[in-house]
Amino acid sequence: MITNNYIEFKKERDLGAMITDAFKFLRQEWKPFFTTIIKVSLVPVLLAVASTIYYSLSSSDFLSNVFNFSQLGTSQEANTDYGLFFIAFLIYIIFNLIAYVMVTASAMYYVKSYIDNQGKIDYYYVKSMTFKKFWSFSGLFFVTGIIVGVGSMICGLPGVYFWVVLSLSSCILVFFEKGAMDSISDAFNFIKGHWWETFGILIVIFLIVLVISFITQLPATIYQLIKMGTSTFGSEDPTEMMEIFKDPIYLALLVISEVFKFSFSTITLLVTIFVFFDINEQKNNTGAIDKIDTIGS
Repeated sequence: MITNNYIEFKKERDLGAMITDAFKFLRQEWKPFFTTIIKVSLVPVLLAVASTIYYSLSSSDFLSNVFNFSQLGTSQEANTDYGLFFIAFLIYIIFNLIAYVMVTASAMYYVKSYIDNQGKIDYYYVKSMTFKKFWSFSGLFFVTGIIVGVGSMICGLPGVYFWVVLSLSSCILVFFEKGAMDSISDAFNFIKGHWWETFGILIVIFLIVLVISFITQLPATIYQLIKMGTSTFGSEDPTEMMEIFKDPIYLALLVISEVFKFSFSTITLLVTIFVFFDINEQKNNTGAIDKIDTIGS
């Protein structure tokens, strides 16, 4: 039986309906949705936040030493540990990638469970599939990043093209139950004839999320600018401004903005899922077939 206020994913939508239904889904499902994601992805997200703090602290020391070296010459070179800074940056990248994989996978399998059970969620299914498909998602993200990155370096436009096409690859992995490489190759055929509309939708939701993210990061940015300004005013040591990256208040605001960052990524994800089903309905009309099967049963 379909639950009250059930949102049908398997139907065609225009841009406005996709964005409206994405926020409607979050409004109705926010508590079980984010509770499930937190329960499944809490440890990776905490590690990502911790790696961000560690990277911020390392940046403070690194930038101070680099500035001193440029001012004082070779006598300061020994104090600039490039290797430690690189390790901190690498840890930041790895743990944030893991967190994004877990958040994305758990959110997508939540939606799949929601669809399969007509509005009801099987938490153990979401959890088991998230961990089962962890390496598939990791490989998908890694290969996608390389393809988009190389495309961007070649000219820029190929990177945009690949970004739009491969944005749907994770949906293919989950809802068509494909492997990582098959999802990437199938995405090119799946989006054929729908690239421009997908591009337009993704740009709009990207700008919306960018504005929301900017607002949430504004307190940390303002505090950073004020702190850097006051630290250098009347000081003979300009490197004091680098101490902002160690400031407890700044770090606390940074942690909050990081948590919001992972939360807001689900908005883009939900709209992408609606785009996937919109294209799939235009191609295969699976929603109508499912309704006929339901009536027959």
